[in-house]
Amino acid sequence: MLVFTGELRAWGDSARLRLQPFGRLAQGPLAGTKTLTWSHNLVMVEEANAQGFDDVLLLNERGEVAECTAANIFVVHNGLVRTPPLASGALPGVSRKVLLRASAAEGWPIAEATLRPEDLASADEIFITSSTREVQPLTLLDGRAYSPGPCPARAPASFRRAVEAYLAENSSVTPATPAAGVLAH
Repeated sequence: MLVFTGELRAWGDSARLRLQPFGRLAQGPLAGTKTLTWSHNLVMVEEANAQGFDDVLLLNERGEVAECTAANIFVVHNGLVRTPPLASGALPGVSRKVLLRASAAEGWPIAEATLRPEDLASADEIFITSSTREVQPLTLLDGRAYSPGPCPARAPASFRRAVEAYLAENSSVTPATPAAGVLAH
């Protein structure tokens, strides 16, 4: 369970990312675990912020897309939505899991697939998810512009319905606003 005691960061309507080669070690002993020593992520985010980006998109040691420093990524090609498998070094994000389940239940399943930078370059749409962002479309990746399309437009509603259904089934608490305080894992 995530509990926020302060205001959430206002992420904006979209994200601007920079690619970071060798940003995630998929074969490392701590791959796929969230630890308290994420100082390397902070350094990468601060460098990206100084360059006008919101975050970095981490490539693993094989040159595959893994994740952002604190968000999972989804890529759309011809209506097919794909996200990197956990073997890429990506964390099994709570929001990723919620969206994977919600999309399948609503008839637009998301497939896990190994993604490379060229898949990003040919993507129709890209969006990211996290517990604090929920679903956020990407509008810029290393200087290439993207337009939010139908998938990022319907994903937030699917995400909210899934969270609200979970809360209704497991709690008497109903959130007043999206991600306002409690998001179940």
